[in-house]
Amino acid sequence: MSQEPTGSTIAIFLDVENLYIHALQQGLDFKVGPIVEAARKEGRIIFARAYGDFSRPYLAGIKDDLQNSVFEMSLLPTNTKGKNTADVQLALDALEMCLQPAAPTTVVIGSGDRDFVPLVQKIKRYGTFIIGVGLKGSISATLERICDTYWYYEDLQCARLAEIETQPEAAEALDPVERAIRTLLRALATVACEGLQTTGGNVKQAMQQLDPGFKVRELGFSKFTQFLEEAERRGYVSVSSQGMEVLITPSTDASVSDEPEDQELAPDATVEQLRNSYRAVLEGKRVTLLPWNDRKRLVHALWKDLSEAPEGMTIAEMSDRLSLHAAEFGLYVSKQAIYKITYTLNLSRCFRREDVAAFVPDIWEERVFPSCDADEALDRMNVTYLRGIRIDAPGLPLRPMAVAQFLFGDPTDTQLELARQYIRLAEQWRDF
Repeated sequence: MSQEPTGSTIAIFLDVENLYIHALQQGLDFKVGPIVEAARKEGRIIFARAYGDFSRPYLAGIKDDLQNSVFEMSLLPTNTKGKNTADVQLALDALEMCLQPAAPTTVVIGSGDRDFVPLVQKIKRYGTFIIGVGLKGSISATLERICDTYWYYEDLQCARLAEIETQPEAAEALDPVERAIRTLLRALATVACEGLQTTGGNVKQAMQQLDPGFKVRELGFSKFTQFLEEAERRGYVSVSSQGMEVLITPSTDASVSDEPEDQELAPDATVEQLRNSYRAVLEGKRVTLLPWNDRKRLVHALWKDLSEAPEGMTIAEMSDRLSLHAAEFGLYVSKQAIYKITYTLNLSRCFRREDVAAFVPDIWEERVFPSCDADEALDRMNVTYLRGIRIDAPGLPLRPMAVAQFLFGDPTDTQLELARQYIRLAEQWRDF
């Protein structure tokens, strides 16, 4: 997965609360197994320690998992301000280990917190190879760039499932260049969502983080720019010069008919086929899309709660409120689906921190306020669902009627026009 030789010795340091909370926000069941298995492919694990306030009830389930995976657990009680010292203790332990005579050649740091940037800078000076682990949407861009490589927990989890359910014929459906172009489109979305310019340098770095094995020479190109020219020739991107750099933009005309694995949808895919494909992509991300009227009732009820909370609410409290409202309305909504609703609202920048609409990483302690009204929040959620589809299935066309039926069920003319607007916004890949 990285360029480090398999003879490496590896030390793992996990900020469990950071990882667990962000997995919970995304409706994922956090387990350390995918991280351990990925690390074993890099070399021999000589040390593994997890940090957190394990006296907290919500971490009770993770303790057995850590013990079964032979992790040491560092209990760090939370102080009166609701904070613990996991980042400080983790940094001290990692630095101390890297100064030992038999220091590990590779260190895995499980967190997306920017506070770990100085630690990574320091121990890289000793020649230590650094691998970061975190969940998409919760990772400091600076931390991700400074690590030698970065693993997304979601990808590790998917890779583990893929090894169990390998389907060689599906993997062979795309030629290597097509697979690399898919990674290119995901990288473009990642860079744009971080607010960075989609220059060749930024995009290439993002591609190498998404696929550490990516090498243009193995695809038959001597330079990265030649690969970009081929992607442009196939109609996936547009490439233009910007000073000494190139600027890459995704083509809105990329057709699913160019992709072998989606041939049944092209070029005359029915509305029903597309609608089912959209739903399948979200289900692959563990997102349950509730019927439109149910989503609308729940979000409006939550916004009423927020209007009556002068000190704001934590996102965890919002999830609890949504569960209560679902019961009041006679709806069966799983806890995972509730967490996905609040996570999507959060990802859509529907909450504000210090008067600025922003993603809120701390769902347990930080109290926030709405950054828009309930109807706009619903619009932003719908755009975010479509962006998720564009990122995970870049060749799947977003067509107005199929999108309108997917989001609204039996759409009105007004909702069909909204679907067109959502598609345009989803293609832009920028914050609201």
